[in-house]
Amino acid sequence: MLPTVVKVLFGAGAIGMVAGWSLFIRMAIELNRALAPQKRFFILELRMRFHEVKRLHEELFPVSALRATWFALMVSSVIVLAVAIIVAVKPK
Repeated sequence: MLPTVVKVLFGAGAIGMVAGWSLFIRMAIELNRALAPQKRFFILELRMRFHEVKRLHEELFPVSALRATWFALMVSSVIVLAVAIIVAVKPK
């Protein structure tokens, strides 16, 4: 049975990842509003065009609190998930 700390850390990391992806989708929607209709992204293909969406958002919105928040949330979520895994597998 996993200790409560591991469950809480893993849950917090997973929730952070879901929130991060929702911010990325919001970033793509913001980008679609600024692009011409023929250059817009289909929401279901965002994962395949991840780098293109990120690059275009950086070009069109050089200073973006949304992108900074997305990046900080994703990095912190990965760190929390890594800590959960390390705590779960460390020898007793």
